[in-house]
Amino acid sequence: MPRSSNAHSLLLLSALGACVGGGDNVVKSSNEAPEVTILNPTDGSRFDPTFPLELCATIADESALEELSVTLYANQDAYTEYEVGCSGDDSVLFSLELAPGEWALKLAATDPSGETGEGTVSVSAEVNRAPTCTFVEPAAGSTYDAGTLTEIIIGVSDPDESDPSALSGVLTTDQDPTPIWEGSPDSTGQIIASGAALQPATHLLTLTITDPRDASDTCSTTFTLNGCLDADGDGYDTCEGDCDDNQAAAYPDNAESGDGVDNNCDGVIDEGTELYDDDGDGFSELGGDCDDADDTIYPGAIERWYDGDDGDCSGGSDFDQDGDFADSDTYGGDDCDDLDANVRPGAAEVWYDGVDQDCDGASDHD
Repeated sequence: MPRSSNAHSLLLLSALGACVGGGDNVVKSSNEAPEVTILNPTDGSRFDPTFPLELCATIADESALEELSVTLYANQDAYTEYEVGCSGDDSVLFSLELAPGEWALKLAATDPSGETGEGTVSVSAEVNRAPTCTFVEPAAGSTYDAGTLTEIIIGVSDPDESDPSALSGVLTTDQDPTPIWEGSPDSTGQIIASGAALQPATHLLTLTITDPRDASDTCSTTFTLNGCLDADGDGYDTCEGDCDDNQAAAYPDNAESGDGVDNNCDGVIDEGTELYDDDGDGFSELGGDCDDADDTIYPGAIERWYDGDDGDCSGGSDFDQDGDFADSDTYGGDDCDDLDANVRPGAAEVWYDGVDQDCDGASDHD
């Protein structure tokens, strides 16, 4: 109920007996201003002006609360009506209806001797728009075989919050009272929840998303989750990890073959076959990679001579750098100059030029 201050006079205490001879026996009193602490709202906070602003503060003083004169100033307006007990017996609660804009709030408490304590905060009155949410997956009216709905994806946004992770949400299905997911979106405004635990049924999924000022929105979608199926008759149903129940050649632990199908259901197609680039160098065996376990060996690679590898997959000898079909005599061949294709066993000798073209070791001048 409303409170108001009462006029009090300062009580002067005197010593026992008459005050004579200079007043040495007078007892003096001291008084401190009330200590005002605003608990809510906090300085710099925002509030929705479509609802009353509630200010809660504690006032500590040697005088009782009802003996104090308490006034709340909102810009130039003064308010004296409050309720007691928002945070203990020495606390006051003001409820104000304020228009949109910036507000400087000052709570002043004056004790019977005229000492005044103050607490101040600044707040911003902004209409709070509710967040929004949209289901990306599953789409409304869609149908999934059991085991194939791995992720539930929802996008959320809030026109008044720059960081979507400040929002909080609860995702539920009408088939189970326990929430599927609770938490906050990531910084991009995306929620990803697992759908692996959902039971076969027609589900109504509902997300309730709430902002820090308690404005909320809900969005929903309906989809059907089938039971465990083995439509392709490969002996594995969708609950046992069959990644393509319309393809009998696809099931867990099947041998991978180069047919464009994920035969073993590991998420990779044709790995280990001539169609797949196993070493990641951009060439498969079918594309001309002569060693698909080494990413430095592929068509067009720089040849590293004399290391025993056909680095460019040309098919030639790694010990015949000049391409004259004779290996270097340094590496077990009989080409005495593996940098000159005109020098090799059986080549026509050009006499008297100082070069042993036929690599017979005889003098070029004999």
